[in-house]
Amino acid sequence: MGIRRLYPVPRRRGFSLVEVAIAVVILSIGTLAAFELIMTCNQQTDNGLRMTTAIMLANNIQELTAKLPLYDPVQGSRYFGDEGAVTAESLTGVKPFNDLGDLAGKSFNPPIDAARKPHPELSKYTQQLVVEPVNMLNLKTPIAFGSSPYKFDTVRLTLRILYSSGATASEVNRISWVRTAD
Repeated sequence: MGIRRLYPVPRRRGFSLVEVAIAVVILSIGTLAAFELIMTCNQQTDNGLRMTTAIMLANNIQELTAKLPLYDPVQGSRYFGDEGAVTAESLTGVKPFNDLGDLAGKSFNPPIDAARKPHPELSKYTQQLVVEPVNMLNLKTPIAFGSSPYKFDTVRLTLRILYSSGATASEVNRISWVRTAD
């Protein structure tokens, strides 16, 4: 005969296989959701960094153009566009922009700052600038110009900032502003 206990001993029981499987599924779903959240946050951080850099590059061009006159200081209003001063560029390595027309249709890669200094560390970015004479009463329509002399009082500047990732370039920022003759 054995010893009898006065109270029953509780049965020790663990988790069943089904309970463990359900817990693993719930934890897996939560882990995947957290991973997706982290990946999305990283992507948004990269996009924010690109946009911030693009805004800085756009501000550089706006500062550069704010210092330049509308008309060429040498030829006055007789000419709009690049005069092609190759000698000064070959000596200094910097294009001697002396009016807004010199910047018409220019692209800068690596991008430049307001002091015209190139930044090779930002070589994935390109600054594309369009300078168009416009009618002061209709800023959307550019004035057609050719080789003949003409006078205009207003130009529209449109700057696109592109980011190259591999073989494709995408527009990160676009800004337009209007300058009038002083």
